[in-house]
Amino acid sequence: SGKADINFDASTKGKSLFAWQQRLNANSQLQISTLTIEELDVERDFCELAALVNKQEKPTVEWKGLTNLQDVVVKLKVTGTQAQVQQLQAGVEDLRLRATGTGDYDRGSFDLRADVAVIGAATAERACQINDRWRNVDLPLRCKCDIESLSAGTCKPDKDRLDDLLRDQLKGEAKSKLEEKIEEKLGTGVGDLLEGLFK
Repeated sequence: SGKADINFDASTKGKSLFAWQQRLNANSQLQISTLTIEELDVERDFCELAALVNKQEKPTVEWKGLTNLQDVVVKLKVTGTQAQVQQLQAGVEDLRLRATGTGDYDRGSFDLRADVAVIGAATAERACQINDRWRNVDLPLRCKCDIESLSAGTCKPDKDRLDDLLRDQLKGEAKSKLEEKIEEKLGTGVGDLLEGLFK
């Protein structure tokens, strides 16, 4: 639910509604100040992902079971019944959401790769807490299902992208510790010598 400003530029051809649908080519841009999506709780999904990254228990919170998006921008390219989400960005509570993906409006299905980051300051009353090192870092979610089966748990950690993110984080920490140890032994200015090793 919500109100949107939509620019829609489309072309098609054929002698029936079915033919028009199959041959549709369109570009669309939506700008929405506020949008509520029932049965989808992005904040909950992100907080559970943050707990996983922080190696903590999932927060025991009574979630809203919906998502309130602010300042939404969506750019779509439609070919036949397929929609490509070229850009989706929005604010959710104190989170920043960005996503790309695909959808099939004939089947009512979608597959979005989303990046969510905490951009607000840490506060004690927030249900979702995250270490400062992960603040303003995009954590990956994958939202994939049919519209009919949309639920509060539709978005889940994107395991492959999360593994890459954690690997990069550990590599960066290992590099910093190694630089500290070498500088203790050899003095400063050895950071450049390690670049080749970590590439």
